[in-house]
Amino acid sequence: MENSFKYRWKAFFKKKVISQHPHDLYSKHNPDAEWNPSSFRDFQEYFDEHKDELHSFCLSGPDRIYEIDFSKRGYPKIVEVVRGRNWASDKVNIVHREKRELTDIRPIYYRSMEATIEDGVIGAPRVVSYTIGYQGLDKNGNNRKKTVTVL
Repeated sequence: MENSFKYRWKAFFKKKVISQHPHDLYSKHNPDAEWNPSSFRDFQEYFDEHKDELHSFCLSGPDRIYEIDFSKRGYPKIVEVVRGRNWASDKVNIVHREKRELTDIRPIYYRSMEATIEDGVIGAPRVVSYTIGYQGLDKNGNNRKKTVTVL
């Protein structure tokens, strides 16, 4: 797995901030294990016990930040911050604002990966895109979700 990512996630809870490890290692990483989960498992484990405390989930890159804002309970929104030369020149774009009240809201995050195969040997995987968003249930019990794909 590659050592650096163009975008890395960070979750802001009421009393805690959880950040993606630079090498995407889970806090209970076992170097002797055949397989280990990614550092997103740290987020999932904390979120399962503190759902109502999640304020935002961000994907930060060199010139942009994508944030899922959960601060208005039941009405998440997706915001893109285009970084300027200093914080005062940042441009904030609302990508999506949920109009229907949702319950059981969860953030969505994953990476799309690819690897080349040459002479039957699989090469190192690389990130093709990142997806960030949310899903929840509307008043009729229908699953609603919104995602943004970041290249």
